[in-house]
Amino acid sequence: MNQSNVMLVFPNPTINGLFSITISNANVDEVYISIFNVQGKEVFTSIDKNLSGTFNKQVNLGTLSKGLYYIKLNTGAEIKTQKLIIE
Repeated sequence: MNQSNVMLVFPNPTINGLFSITISNANVDEVYISIFNVQGKEVFTSIDKNLSGTFNKQVNLGTLSKGLYYIKLNTGAEIKTQKLIIE
């Protein structure tokens, strides 16, 4: 991702574990999405390829416990991390 890329996670906090990840100007070959709990255990992973324009992915973590999670996006050139709260 370059400087003009913005990662949005909404709604955050999420009540039912359902949320979307949006990346604007996502002109990359691959995006690796990993979500970790506070103990560092990976609870979700996804790989999306050949992205251009706006990337939008809906994720459902409704089976997980309420609490704090960390979303990590890796494009190979850049890694972004954001907190997610499931209420």
